[in-house]
Amino acid sequence: MPDNTPAAGGGFVDKVAGKLKATAGDVLGRDDLAAEGELQQAKAARADEAARLDAEARQAADEAETKAQREANAVEQARVSTELAEAERLQEIDARRQADEALAAAEAERKSATLDQHEAAAEAAIDRREEAVDVGEEQRRRQAAELQREADQAERTADTLAGARKNVEERG
Repeated sequence: MPDNTPAAGGGFVDKVAGKLKATAGDVLGRDDLAAEGELQQAKAARADEAARLDAEARQAADEAETKAQREANAVEQARVSTELAEAERLQEIDARRQADEALAAAEAERKSATLDQHEAAAEAAIDRREEAVDVGEEQRRRQAAELQREADQAERTADTLAGARKNVEERG
């Protein structure tokens, strides 16, 4: 019996050959040829069915692979989206931290400048008070010197008057 596999001649050829054998066997009255033809047709039908099932299996495998690839792509896209969102969140946190640090530095600088101004004002006030004290002391020294001169003058006048009184009393 010749090899009539789908690879050797294909399902269609086996069907036609089987039909011819079955018809020839019926016409010639050869039951063995008719049976062989029917077997060849059944074999061709099974080969066609096997080829169809194989094609369906390959299609199902391709679809499953495509689906798996889509799912893998979706997972990868979700991972990348998550990483991007995390990176953006970290950038926002860093930007807020930098802004907070800048505000804190500006506030510290403002407070330092205010303290410097207060310190300068306090030093200026102390300097003015010291000047006022110095001026006051100078005025008191002058007043004391003036009072001393006046006292010395009064003492001289008193001595002069006492001497004049003594002269008047001695003359008188």
